[in-house]
Amino acid sequence: MADRSWIEPIVERVVTQVLENHAGQLRAEIVRRVAEEIAAQPAPEAPPAGANSTDLARAVAEIQLGASQKEILKALLDTCANYADRVALFVVKGGNATGW
Repeated sequence: MADRSWIEPIVERVVTQVLENHAGQLRAEIVRRVAEEIAAQPAPEAPPAGANSTDLARAVAEIQLGASQKEILKALLDTCANYADRVALFVVKGGNATGW
């Protein structure tokens, strides 16, 4: 069997180029779809229950008390859920976004 190790860097380079070229398009498509979803939702008539400065200060304190990324993101997500019907977080590392 012939040594084909020379092909791996070529394939890696081509795949990287294609993904980088499409990343901008994907980002724009996601933003467009999210904007459409937001526009389709009725605007809230009143602030959510419990939306006051005391609750906000408590939420910030809870987020700051997190000792790990998991604790911080959980506190942030739980807190945001008090102010919105739907909440999502995306952790971006090295150009990759992961839903939390």
